[in-house]
Amino acid sequence: FSRIRRTPMKGFPSIMGVAPERDGTLSLYYNPEIVDVTTDRNIAIVLEHEGMHLLNKHVPRLIRALANEFTEERKFIKARIWNIASDCCVNTQMNTPNDVMFGDMPAPPTKPENYNLPPNKVTEFYYSLLLEMMPPDTCPKCGKQRDQGQGQSQDQQGSGQGEDDKQQQPQEGGNGGDGEQGQKQDQCK
Repeated sequence: FSRIRRTPMKGFPSIMGVAPERDGTLSLYYNPEIVDVTTDRNIAIVLEHEGMHLLNKHVPRLIRALANEFTEERKFIKARIWNIASDCCVNTQMNTPNDVMFGDMPAPPTKPENYNLPPNKVTEFYYSLLLEMMPPDTCPKCGKQRDQGQGQSQDQQGSGQGEDDKQQQPQEGGNGGDGEQGQKQDQCK
């Protein structure tokens, strides 16, 4: 991580994450409020996880995956699905333990079995299947399925945390279509 810009960001939705800057530099964003209350063991796991994203070149591969998308909504949807897919890949590669904690909050890792997918596959494999699993009319902002008649959001099944024994749906939205037909107004915009 010596060549990675480390950027504290209060309110960051997770403990850490890697992302590109506009100038192409990769940054490791972290939430200092969460880091401060997390054990060294769990910080080491998260650092290894983020390092695996870098080693696997997940950021440049995502940029290539989004290159032909024209709308910001489609880019947002596909980036969220890519994140899930790359986490499935990384957490399998490093055999991430299920007892990860951020402070006193459980933070179970995203793994292929959460989505009834096989282990030990590349990110693009998971990405393709997760896109196919998306409900066709999901809000990319809040992850809720839109009401067919009203254009309003309604809760989508699954929490992304493996509740019950049902196959989970990625909650980030999108179905791999062109996004042109059948768009509905979101209440969360």
